[in-house]
Amino acid sequence: PRQSDAQLVSALIPQVRSRIPARSLIRIEGVGDSFNNAWAGILYGLAERHQPFLTSDGAAGQKWGTSHRWTGQPVAETVTIASDDSALNGGPVNACERDSGETAIATWEQLSPAQRVEYAAQQRVDVAQHGRLTKPAKERLAQLAAGSHRVVVFTGNHVCGG
Repeated sequence: PRQSDAQLVSALIPQVRSRIPARSLIRIEGVGDSFNNAWAGILYGLAERHQPFLTSDGAAGQKWGTSHRWTGQPVAETVTIASDDSALNGGPVNACERDSGETAIATWEQLSPAQRVEYAAQQRVDVAQHGRLTKPAKERLAQLAAGSHRVVVFTGNHVCGG
């Protein structure tokens, strides 16, 4: 992984490895991060233990080689790596959480649950006031936003949140 993603990838890999049976064929996809920064590190962590995988990422250019190209083949499970910075309900993590066919198996986030609730409330106020917050409110929103990035790995029978 890139150095900026090393902490989150290092935290997620053991959680993911413990929940995905080794040697079973999985489909793995990323949503919410167009560069799939954490995704590549997590995939590398699974590949270290020879986890067979398929993906549609890079299918046009065959980034991972034709043996890893997902074209509808049956898999044991689908793994979705969802990333977002928002506490509001529109992000991919929230979409996956609402999807009854998906189960969260690994989580990395810097905000506590109480801070995430506060961040969502601050975001709603900011939107309602068209960005005209008081200086202390803007500063608090900026503090919360700085730690808002989260990555949650889900398993199920389809890609969620995308």
